Amino acid sequence: MGGERIIPAPPRPRKREGAILNEVPNVLGLVLWQDLRHLRDWTESAPEMRTRLFQPPTTNVLAKRRDARACAGEIVSSLNTFATMKANPIDADPPELGAACEKIVEWALEREYTQTAIEFAEAAAAVDASNPKFANVAGRLTRDVCEYERAEVWFKRGIGLARAQGNTIEKFWGHVGYGKLCKEMGRVKDARKHLNCASRLAWKTGPPTLAASAQHDICALLMVRGYLSEAAQHARLALRWYPRSDPRLPFFGADVALMLVL
Repeated sequence: MGGERIIPAPPRPRKREGAILNEVPNVLGLVLWQDLRHLRDWTESAPEMRTRLFQPPTTNVLAKRRDARACAGEIVSSLNTFATMKANPIDADPPELGAACEKIVEWALEREYTQTAIEFAEAAAAVDASNPKFANVAGRLTRDVCEYERAEVWFKRGIGLARAQGNTIEKFWGHVGYGKLCKEMGRVKDARKHLNCASRLAWKTGPPTLAASAQHDICALLMVRGYLSEAAQHARLALRWYPRSDPRLPFFGADVALMLVL
């Protein structure tokens, strides 16, 4: 990656995996919990050792997997991918495993299985460790539950991977996510730095609505902390760049009105 220093992912305590059993009902929760543990075993093992990881499934295990598929047709493809990994761990494809985890994340978020989503987001970022998108998603989800230290590591990793790969989109989302994290932590200088970086990236590569949104976020950050003159400068940029049809435009108008009142 051209000498780019990529910081390692944060270690994940295994005891956190048990939250899946509390969130996801019946046999599906058990199967997802087992799949997650097997994903971590696969990730943490040297390639030459992976053939020894998994035993052929028993009749009871096959029955539970069948019952789990019947509970959630939306993620059957992911469950099948995990089963294939266990049957043939040597040939398992990291991007395919990461994509299967990503489907579980989306499915879990739709049902408010928050910890399940976090576990599989971090699993995706581990099995497909070179994918900056998965690191950024892990950062966003851990930030949303106030796991700020973990989120910071994930965003730094996501930005580093994206920069090394020339992936402008994920570099943008990494800076946006990191900027919002710093905002929540009260680190105004760092939040401004990352949101400005995101805005510049979006303005150079498009679409302008993302650049406007980042400027809007900076404006709101500065406004509530009393930096009204500087907030107004960013508001002008956001107004210049927002498309008239953007769904955030009414909210921007409300924030500008509040800024003028202040």
